[in-house]
Amino acid sequence: MNKFNKTIISKCFALFFAGIAGLILFNSFTGAPSDNKKKVNIDHPKIVNIVNFIRLLEPRDPKITEDVLYQTVVKQVELMKKYKLGGTFLLQYDALIDPRYQKLLKSLPRNSFEIAPGGKFHSLWLKKPD
Repeated sequence: MNKFNKTIISKCFALFFAGIAGLILFNSFTGAPSDNKKKVNIDHPKIVNIVNFIRLLEPRDPKITEDVLYQTVVKQVELMKKYKLGGTFLLQYDALIDPRYQKLLKSLPRNSFEIAPGGKFHSLWLKKPD
């Protein structure tokens, strides 16, 4: 992997971690009250869902290659496993049929990760009926 691809991957991770930091910051405002505030009885768990959208191609930026996108997902999986975070992966059709993603996602523990189609269709795949 060249230096440029590493830069793109590091930027993707920075965005991923910024999102996680935002969730943690948001959660800190809704967490246990301090002594000077009225205490609220919270009898239900707080749930955060991590959702990763996976696509094979990024048509808006030629610098973001298929390999860059794949390596980003690999690193996300590594980080989620490291910190024992489960999550959902939503795949666009182009990524769904890629053998690399199939192999990676099949290896994930089913009790921690969900995999589903992303539901977006590229305009090139849509054809008017005759």
